[in-house]
Amino acid sequence: MDTLAIPGLPFPSSRLALGTAEFGAGIDEATAFALLDDYAAAGGNHLDTAHIYAAWVPGCWGSSERVIGSWLRSRGMAGRMLVATKGGHMHFAGDHPPRVRPEVVHFELRESLERLGLERVELYYLHRDDPSVPVEPLLAALEAERAAGRIGAYGCSNWTVPRLREAAAIARARGWEGFRAHQVEWSLATVPAAGAWDLRAMDPELFAWHRASALPVTAFTPQASGFFARDWDSDAAPASHARFRVDPRNLRRWRRANARAAARGVPTTRLALAWLLAQPIQVIPVIGCKTRAQLADSLAALRIRLSPAEVSDLERGAA
Repeated sequence: MDTLAIPGLPFPSSRLALGTAEFGAGIDEATAFALLDDYAAAGGNHLDTAHIYAAWVPGCWGSSERVIGSWLRSRGMAGRMLVATKGGHMHFAGDHPPRVRPEVVHFELRESLERLGLERVELYYLHRDDPSVPVEPLLAALEAERAAGRIGAYGCSNWTVPRLREAAAIARARGWEGFRAHQVEWSLATVPAAGAWDLRAMDPELFAWHRASALPVTAFTPQASGFFARDWDSDAAPASHARFRVDPRNLRRWRRANARAAARGVPTTRLALAWLLAQPIQVIPVIGCKTRAQLADSLAALRIRLSPAEVSDLERGAA
């Protein structure tokens, strides 16, 4: 599998990361192990999890990290995989107050390491942001954990350009490593700007900043939750896809992607992922697969090469 180097990591990351949000919850351990085995056999080495993953299922909080830890031990893969986890997500119960605090970073990182059975994770993200919290104490907490050897590098998720810019300036001034990756939602299907206050999707401002700064992106929901797998000329929109239907450009992009995929003899889902891989900035899509067949389809996108003209054509989505 092709790779992409992220500063601060001990070896390059595979171009596709494996998302594990449902491991131990919607995806049982046996299926998760099969997905992990197939992914590793294909050359994948980047596992994406989080302290909060699977907490939406009663009794499953932490199961994603625990399943990964069990697999690493059973396969002898610790030290051969880039394990990325996240902390600071709000709880799902109650009023969902922000939890991006230095003390939460320290506590949740230790709990994540215990679940994973590791002394160190190679990449640790702030899972959300809270603009009311100063940037410098957050970076200081991450730097302390890096200096202690519990994380190799750190990043952020769902941050705005002004906060990213501020974090970069502080890191330079203090001589700190700073963020090494930023995780946001990004796929061929656009999502409206309105939504959860603390979620970020790729937009022109953010794209320009990443292109200028060269900060790598890890993209979640890179296939728009299966949006490109449906037949929108006959299917009704399920609730999970309603937000993608808000923007009329997405149906035009779906039709153009269908035509391009048919001409190449590949599934539209595969072409949509290839579009993301062909972007002119450093990006690692985080694929979320429930079956081995879905994983194989996503891995096959690595064999598709799109030209800049094809990328622009798909984005335009002309009727």
